[in-house]
Amino acid sequence: KKQSALMASLPMDNETVLAGYSSIPSEEDQANKTEAKLKRFRIALMVLLATVALCFIFIVLLISGVFANNENASSTDSSNQLLVEQPDLPMPYGVNFGSWLSLEDYFFVGDRGAVEVATPTNGVKAAQCLPPLNLDQAWFSETDLFQQLCETQGISYAIRTFQAYRVSYMDLGHELTTIASLGIERVRVPMSWCLTAYDPS
Repeated sequence: KKQSALMASLPMDNETVLAGYSSIPSEEDQANKTEAKLKRFRIALMVLLATVALCFIFIVLLISGVFANNENASSTDSSNQLLVEQPDLPMPYGVNFGSWLSLEDYFFVGDRGAVEVATPTNGVKAAQCLPPLNLDQAWFSETDLFQQLCETQGISYAIRTFQAYRVSYMDLGHELTTIASLGIERVRVPMSWCLTAYDPS
């Protein structure tokens, strides 16, 4: 009775009842809404995955670029270090064949140090040899050495000693070719006064 009275008190006409029934979604509508939600979820997931992939690619490229820059910097530093250690100096225009045709005692001082004492007044004999034949004769000048050899071994031995030294000084054919290939155009050859002195007596 109470329920009947409550129902009777509500304004229930046919239009209201139909409207109430029409507001309840059907199973097809619910399926469509669920499908739409799933579609939006799939799109959002694909966008997220694409963003993550792009970020990963960017990070890989960034790291690769950093390492490449470090390697380039290292190679540049190494190149600069080599340039410092081995500077690109200009090639000289000429070269000197010192102590070949004019003996200079400081070329043959051995372990005594490169000092020139080519004077007969102090008695010091700086040069210790004249390879390849004279390995133990000390001397202070070309004239001094030649005189010593003549007095102790004879003039023939003295001439052979000087000749052996001058022909073994260098391989002229090879050395001159090498010098020319380097762009060196002039050669200085100091000569002993003995080679040009004229003494009829």
